[in-house]
Amino acid sequence: MHVDEYISHLLDTGATHVSALLRVVPGWQPPTALNISSRIGTVVSCSLTRETLTQLAKDPGVLAVEASR
Repeated sequence: MHVDEYISHLLDTGATHVSALLRVVPGWQPPTALNISSRIGTVVSCSLTRETLTQLAKDPGVLAVEASR
């Protein structure tokens, strides 16, 4: 899984939540702690915390995590 380095930078510099875009496999089910703004097919717009990023990193259904800019 690819994780945008900018997300880690934001979390390391004090951000508690980071807006992000996820690329996921079809049929993927999000963890309950993930705050989803919208979803279109395999692209998910969400707000991440360090904890949810750690969960997503272990999820085989998540292909990429990019900071929303």
